[in-house]
Amino acid sequence: MDATAAFGRLIRNRYGEQLGLWQCAHGYSKRELDCWAEVHRARTFRTIYAATPAPPAAPRFSKLSSQRWTRRWRRLPSDPAVRASEWANASDYAFDWPWLARAAESDYASHRLPRRENSVDGGSAGMPQAIILFRCGLRGHDVVCRNGLGDALRLHPLVR
Repeated sequence: MDATAAFGRLIRNRYGEQLGLWQCAHGYSKRELDCWAEVHRARTFRTIYAATPAPPAAPRFSKLSSQRWTRRWRRLPSDPAVRASEWANASDYAFDWPWLARAAESDYASHRLPRRENSVDGGSAGMPQAIILFRCGLRGHDVVCRNGLGDALRLHPLVR
């Protein structure tokens, strides 16, 4: 069985029927696949990570971790490098929000919006693009960055 299909089966067995995205791909090791998911049922969301040996080995998941949250806007801890109030509608720990906020604020200050930004500070090999890439643009006076699954960061700049 394909590793991505097996990962989907693992998710269904552990968490029940879920909507969302899951994918297994080579990260930095040729011997191992990294598996990433963001799934939800109603307003409860979950990020899931696991590793499995690369083919031709059969999928055998290890390093399984997950975090769940309810989709709602919440204020993020302030980052002295960002001159804006920061809000996210996803988990505080699911993304590198400070990294994304700095990039979005820089785009705003440089008049480079709309723009796509990566939410990962460091390597992102094997991570699904629909999860880690955010499209940032102006919405009224705010900068809003949203990925392909609806996770979002909202910045309200303190000065123009």
